[in-house]
Amino acid sequence: MPKFLVPLQDEITRLARKEVVKSQGTLKKAVTSLRRENTELRKRVKSLEKAVDALQKILGGTKKINALPSDDEVKNSRFSPKMITRMRKKHGLSIKKMAELLDVNNNSIINWEKGDFRPRQELKRKLLAFKKLTKRDVKKMLKELSGKKADVVPVIETKKVSRKTIKK
Repeated sequence: MPKFLVPLQDEITRLARKEVVKSQGTLKKAVTSLRRENTELRKRVKSLEKAVDALQKILGGTKKINALPSDDEVKNSRFSPKMITRMRKKHGLSIKKMAELLDVNNNSIINWEKGDFRPRQELKRKLLAFKKLTKRDVKKMLKELSGKKADVVPVIETKKVSRKTIKK
């Protein structure tokens, strides 16, 4: 009986290794294709950022918020109702004007200042960027908004990109 036990174990081990190598091959191919796609997406993001820079220069040299807050910065940020009110008053803005600049509804700002609601992740990013602006920058942005109501895209605006858009 012991004579065939060792060759049987060896054969089972060999077949198991063969299956593992086979499955690893498909996984390696998937990883390399995902890495390739990732690098292509990074290149596309860089080209889009360059296009945004060029458009901002054309619009009249508004201050670029090149330091849009990172995801970690947004997660660690906390906005109290008083802080949002102080930010708005610091720049001398009405609720309506601040809502226009941040591209949100007036009621959103009212609810944030009351403490009824908290800003979502994307809006926190806008608020952090707004917090870094000076009074002069805010006045420039307001002039641009009033002068070009239909054509202007607020500098703080960010856009979600769907996977379908990226693949085109």
